[in-house]
Amino acid sequence: LGSYPQKSKLVGPVAKASDELKMAVAAQDELSLSSLPSDTVEERPLNVGFVGFGAMAQYLARKMGRVHSVRSMDQQDMSTEAKLLGVDFYPTYDTSSFLSGLDVVIMAVPMVDFEETLNGLPTDQLIGK
Repeated sequence: LGSYPQKSKLVGPVAKASDELKMAVAAQDELSLSSLPSDTVEERPLNVGFVGFGAMAQYLARKMGRVHSVRSMDQQDMSTEAKLLGVDFYPTYDTSSFLSGLDVVIMAVPMVDFEETLNGLPTDQLIGK
């Protein structure tokens, strides 16, 4: 991190950042440890996409689908399972349509397939997700 303890004191950039944080906190009238700045942002349903639609993704889709719009994509035809859960299903050859408009992409593939699957996705369409 660029900080090296000297006689039990922080030095370097972390010490500087720590001092700046202390001054910023001291300048605030009220410090809240029970809320975040994002707590004041109005909640909205998200568009969530699962790459891979096995048991784990189906479980999460069932839970998330109560609040959010969910879609899925898998190498296998999981359209029947998706339909039962109220999830839109996209085949892998329709990746662009699948990614269009998503707020969040959840990779739900086996670890042995993760790197290959991720490398197969168009990186330009993953920006901001």
